[in-house]
Amino acid sequence: MEKEEIQLFLAQNGKYLPRAEITRLCYKLELIEDKATFYRILSIDFKNPTLLTVLYWLCPGFLFIDRFFTGQHLSGLIKFIIPIVGFPIGFFLIAKIRNILYLL
Repeated sequence: MEKEEIQLFLAQNGKYLPRAEITRLCYKLELIEDKATFYRILSIDFKNPTLLTVLYWLCPGFLFIDRFFTGQHLSGLIKFIIPIVGFPIGFFLIAKIRNILYLL
């Protein structure tokens, strides 16, 4: 690709990329010959890693907020549904096991 396009990409998204990898990334982007592939790379929405780290550590895992922030909506929905369905089933099974053990 052209140098101007690569520089524009790095100016917009360089803060989200590791400094040590920027030269290698420039080299790899220069090797791309297909415009569609390059524009697909340009359309990637980079997220702020600091905010993601704060969300991950401060919000309990079952709140699924970290998954929605990264764009993994299905995974976030599954992460939300499993505790809602799993906890009542677990309590029901524990109560049944206690009743069976108490009868013995």
